[in-house]
Amino acid sequence: MTENKKNKRLKDLNLIQQEWELNEYLRSILELFLGATTVLSGQKYPTMPLCYYIFCLLSHFLTPTSNDHPIVVALKQSLE
Repeated sequence: MTENKKNKRLKDLNLIQQEWELNEYLRSILELFLGATTVLSGQKYPTMPLCYYIFCLLSHFLTPTSNDHPIVVALKQSLE
């Protein structure tokens, strides 16, 4: 691959500020699901009593607030 092609491919991979922000919003939302999945996948402790608590936590988290960025509101609504 020539140097020009490599440079073009690298340039095409650059994210604009809006894409970085979207990635950051998505990461913050999905982190909560990672935590919930990790807790519920435990094998050395009972997880059934945690189900209701985690369901309520996720439900509350997915409810849009007035402080949420419009992108965050759209992401939350798509996950409901």
